[in-house]
Amino acid sequence: MDPSPGPEARALDREVGRKIAEQISLLPDMQREVFALRYYQDRPLAEIAALFGVDVGTIKTHLFRASRRVRKSLEALYGPRLPL
Repeated sequence: MDPSPGPEARALDREVGRKIAEQISLLPDMQREVFALRYYQDRPLAEIAALFGVDVGTIKTHLFRASRRVRKSLEALYGPRLPL
């Protein structure tokens, strides 16, 4: 049996990926930039904080708020069990 996902699963993955990108694009600038640096570029929190000239705690707050916002918007679309 082929372990790779079928066409329906791949289509759902693409749809969810588009929705995530859409929700990230709607974040406030600072949240979007911090989110991208941390999760897309895998930058350490201390490095991100230094880039913006703020405390690490401030970066953590922006990440928390951005993640919560994206998750809540996806839960509104897909329910509490996200297809991730």
